[in-house]
Amino acid sequence: MFEKILSAFAILLICSGNAFAVDADPMVPVKTVVNIAEKTFDENAEKDPSAGDYLTSKVLKANFSSAFVDAFERGSKRAEENDEPFIDYDPVSGGQDSCPLKDVTYSAPVEKDGAYEITIHFKSIYCFGHEFADEVDQTRFRVVIENGKPLIDDITNVFPDTDPISVRQVMGDFLEE
Repeated sequence: MFEKILSAFAILLICSGNAFAVDADPMVPVKTVVNIAEKTFDENAEKDPSAGDYLTSKVLKANFSSAFVDAFERGSKRAEENDEPFIDYDPVSGGQDSCPLKDVTYSAPVEKDGAYEITIHFKSIYCFGHEFADEVDQTRFRVVIENGKPLIDDITNVFPDTDPISVRQVMGDFLEE
């Protein structure tokens, strides 16, 4: 009798684990991180408790893949030990200086190479008042499923007339120097 109950419980766990993986929404970590990034350059960010840094340990571990977190932690440690910059730009907006993100839109998740790709479009330099004020920027998120949970594995900035810039590649290059 105990073996039957144990077998039934094991089957339930196995089926539940697969159901969680299938039902995992890859948009969740992307929207979480973008919502924080939208407030990063806001003049009222210091007064807003929901604004902040999406590269803190707490946010990283809740929304990013273990490989991303590992590379980020190793790079941050090395940068601190050597008093050198690590990631010296905002990975979501793709720039060092930006306006609060505006008119953010999300693509539907597209399965690609065993992961999901989600692209966001937004305006981030409108407040500088120059000829590119209406320019729409693009950033791609690669989301993987780890232990049934969707997690960001890479952020890639896409710019006109240049190669895309992958945060994972930036971190890898830094660690190889």
